[in-house]
Amino acid sequence: MTIHVLPVRADTGTNIHLKLVGSCGKRIVATASVHIVTTDSHVYAYLHDVLVKEEYRGRGYGRQLMMGVLVALQEYADDTCKSIKLQFTSSPTRVAANSLYQSLGFELVATATSGGTNLYQRIIESAM
Repeated sequence: MTIHVLPVRADTGTNIHLKLVGSCGKRIVATASVHIVTTDSHVYAYLHDVLVKEEYRGRGYGRQLMMGVLVALQEYADDTCKSIKLQFTSSPTRVAANSLYQSLGFELVATATSGGTNLYQRIIESAM
């Protein structure tokens, strides 16, 4: 699978939207969206819509997609010399996805209550 990072929109450098697309040949098999918000003192990233087509699950594409997210955010952190707080939610019924997130070093900071979602976060430090 090839990962493509597509800048969707940037608003004066304080709000950036990225779309990551995983493709096999001409088929899009996985996607994720990242919204990056920069303030004077912090950078926050919110991950949304992490999806792998059902028939392509179990092949490591979700891991590749998440690694693509982490690489893109690491580059952004290094370029801005600021650490990034990445957060996202995931339904506890998505057992394989939740296991993947924890294996990639995401911290489960809030466990879902009835009908809710788990909250994950990871701090991406600037190398500068």
